[in-house]
Amino acid sequence: LPLGGLSGFVKSVPPADKSLRIPTPARPLFVLPVFNWWPWLALAAAIIAAALLWWAWRRYRNRPKAPVDPYVRAQREVEGIEQMGLLDSDRAAEYVALIVDVAREYLAARVRGVRRSDTTSELLRAMQPRDGIEAELPRLLDRADMVKFARADISVEEARETAVAIRAIIDHVEARLNPESEPAKKAAAIREKAA
Repeated sequence: LPLGGLSGFVKSVPPADKSLRIPTPARPLFVLPVFNWWPWLALAAAIIAAALLWWAWRRYRNRPKAPVDPYVRAQREVEGIEQMGLLDSDRAAEYVALIVDVAREYLAARVRGVRRSDTTSELLRAMQPRDGIEAELPRLLDRADMVKFARADISVEEARETAVAIRAIIDHVEARLNPESEPAKKAAAIREKAA
C-alpha cells in the first residue's frame, strides 16, 4: 500500500523529571460489566417471604381442630335436631332415629368398649346399663330399632318422651363417668336438697 509523501513523527510525552511520572494501572484480563444485584436480591427475599407466609397460612388453615367434648357435642346435636322441626311436620320416626343416633355416638365416645357400629345387643352388653334411668336404655333402643328397621309407627308424644328419656340417659351417664361435669354437679345439688 503506497503511503506516498506521508510521514510520521513520534515524540516522547513523559515528563522530563522521571519522579513525576505516574504509570497507568494494568487493565484486567476480563472486564465484567457493572451489575446492580440489589433489586434481584430484594425480589428473591420477597419470593421467599411470600412462600413462607403461604406455608404458614396453609398450616394455620389445616391445623387440627380442638376435640369437642362428647357431652357438649351430644347437646349441640340434640338442639340441632329440635330446631329441625321434625315433630311439627309429622316426621316422628326420623326424629327418634336421629335422637337415638346421637345417644349411640355419645355412648361410643364416653363408655369404654362401646363402638358406634355396635348392634343394640352388642351396645347393651358392652355398656351394661346401670339402675335408674339407664335401665330404660334397652327398651328405648329396641323401640327405636323397630321404628328404624321395621317401619313401626310411633306417635309424636312417644317420640317426645323418647327424646326426654335419651337426654336423661346421656346426662346420667355423663354424671356417672365424669364427676366434674355439669350434670354431676346438678345431681349432687339435687341429692343435697333431698337430704
